[in-house]
Amino acid sequence: MIESILDTLQSYASRHDVPIADDPTRQYIKSILEVYRPRYCLEIGSAIGYSTIAMAANIQRRWGKLDSCEVSYPSYRIALHHIYQSQLSNIVLTYGDFRKFPADFYAYTFDFVFVDGQKNQYLEYYLKLVQNRLIDAESVLVFDDVIQYAHKIQPLIDHLDSQRTPYTIRPLNKSDGILVVGASASW
Repeated sequence: MIESILDTLQSYASRHDVPIADDPTRQYIKSILEVYRPRYCLEIGSAIGYSTIAMAANIQRRWGKLDSCEVSYPSYRIALHHIYQSQLSNIVLTYGDFRKFPADFYAYTFDFVFVDGQKNQYLEYYLKLVQNRLIDAESVLVFDDVIQYAHKIQPLIDHLDSQRTPYTIRPLNKSDGILVVGASASW
């Protein structure tokens, strides 16, 4: 059932020109989730719910929970509909700008964070995660679309370099890739 919903969402995204995680990114994240086995996951930028559903289906087997937030109200409504159709019970979808959530909005530290929001705000997302102690030394962070939008994410790279934070940029297809920060930066 989940694969059928994901196939439908891929078709929807293609028809409506909605950017979603491509297959290499989805498979890479799946491998991290299966090996690292996070319990508490966060997604910043859910769009239509494609990656939300894919990740939640993977972590549900181990009682994992996925919090996701989306800043676009129309996208939030569409994602909410697709999540309802998936019948997954381990997703909490929130409408709003992650950067403006109160410091105590989340009550726990995230083991895994997937960031696919506004590219020019990647540094702000990262700083909020660190400053609000939403991640720790064992957390894994994956930032999507970092090669295609290298000029927009350069402030994040500069910050990570200045703090000597380990990271790896992985090209996953001809034009794009991901940036992995944290415990699995060597993946």
